[in-house]
Formats: sequence, structure tokens, C-alpha cells
Amino acid sequence: PERKSRIPKHRKAMHPHHSEAGSVLEVRPGNGGGQERKHRCGDHCRRMCSLHIFRPYQAYRYHDAISTLNESLNYCREKELAFYFLGKNYTKMGNCELAAIYYKKTIYLVPHNVYAWLALADSYSELNDYNSAEEYLERGMDANPESLELMIGAAKIYAKFGKEEMVDDCFQRFVELQIDDVYCWIDFAMAYLQMDDYEKVEEVMDTAMQYAEDTNEMMPYVAVSRYKSGKRQEAYDMLRMYMGIGEHFSAKLIENMCPEMMEDNVIQEIIDSCGDKIK
Repeated sequence: PERKSRIPKHRKAMHPHHSEAGSVLEVRPGNGGGQERKHRCGDHCRRMCSLHIFRPYQAYRYHDAISTLNESLNYCREKELAFYFLGKNYTKMGNCELAAIYYKKTIYLVPHNVYAWLALADSYSELNDYNSAEEYLERGMDANPESLELMIGAAKIYAKFGKEEMVDDCFQRFVELQIDDVYCWIDFAMAYLQMDDYEKVEEVMDTAMQYAEDTNEMMPYVAVSRYKSGKRQEAYDMLRMYMGIGEHFSAKLIENMCPEMMEDNVIQEIIDSCGDKIK
């Protein structure tokens, strides 16, 4: 039977990081029972494979990746993938203006690529052009009204420049989907933590308990929220409760969210009590 690489079934849901060049490569039976790689656009497009493009990207050789991606544009039909990764490379290099141009080219070819919309908005937020960032987030959500990834990503970007009413709007739309993945709820908790809205963190936790299968993983985030809002004893109790339930505890997670907690003697005692659970 014909075997294929993992190609996304729907391009609108494609995440370039999940399958890298998988969306442009196929594996077909070769002569003698062996197998050979064949590109939809022809043999000359083999340079679109991960060996040539994505390994330089992953190894921080951005100039090499950009050179290969630009070359591939001469013969590859599926240019949206090359445009997207050109944008990612320029983002990594700190050239957000040029990255935005390539994300726009990606969107022009594939309006349902929500990751390009998010990357474009994030590029403008890095340039402190919040009006443009907000404009493209709104346009992206209009084009993809049911995209979970876009709701969560947009909330994170809105939180970066303090647009709490927009984060609230994303959260309300998210709640209506009744998602049971606790990590999606954690993303919203993090967005509100970034804006120091501790009451909303509690609201996210309370609402998640209605839909998520297991909300235990939210407890460290709620503990940080309570600590930062001055409810230290409640934060201590929450962490102790989490350690009695969870299999592992990440001290680095706490340090990244609230460094001052790691200087608290009570917190250190709680972490020391974890023993082998600490990571």
C-alpha cells in the first residue's frame, strides 16, 4: 500500500512546526520494493526537504536557511511554506519588519494559516506598532472565527500591550467552546497573570473546573497569582496541595513567573520537601 509522510489533512489547520516539510513531500513505493522520495512539484524541489531548510533553521544558521528558501521560490509551487519560514528566520534574526512582509505573503496565499496571522501580529507588537498588531489579529479572527489557536495566541499578544478588554473577549469566545484541555486554560491564566489581574486568574481556574478533565496542573499558576496579590498563606497551601497530588513539580516554572517567590524561605521549604518530585 502507498505510504505517505504525515501531511496535514486540512491546510487551514496546518502548523508548520508539527510536520515541517511534510506538507510538500510524499513517500511512494520505488522500484524493487524499495522506497523513494518524490516531491509533488518534481524532483528539483527536493531541496525543500527538512535536511536542507529546517536543519539550518533549527541550528540557528538563519542565513543558510534564508538562502535555500529563496532559491526554492524559483521552482516550488507551495510557496506559502517557504514564505512562512522566511518570516520565521527573519523573526529569529530580529528583523521584524521584513518578517512581517513574508507573513503577509503567506496569508495572501493561505488565509487560514492562523500561525501566520499570529506571527504577523506579534511582529508588529515587537515593533511597538500595537494598532497594526490589533488590526491583523482582528482580521485573522474574522477569517478564522473558530480557531482555538488564534483565540489563545491573540489573548497572549493582547496581554503584552495591556488590552485587557480584548483578552476578555477572546476568553469568552474560548469558554463557549467548552474545551477540556487544561493547558489551553493555563494559557489564559498566564495572559491574565501578565497583566497582574489576579481575580481573572481565579475566574479562569473556577471556569476550567467545569470543563477540563484535570485542573491540577493549573494549581502552580493560581499559587503564583495568590502570592503576587498578597495572599501568601493561600499560595503556600495551594503549592503544598499540588505537591501532594502532582507527580512532579517544576521550580523553574515558579522562578520564571515570579522570581521573588524563590527567595521566600517558606517556598524553599516546600520545594525541598518535594524530594525526587522536583525537576
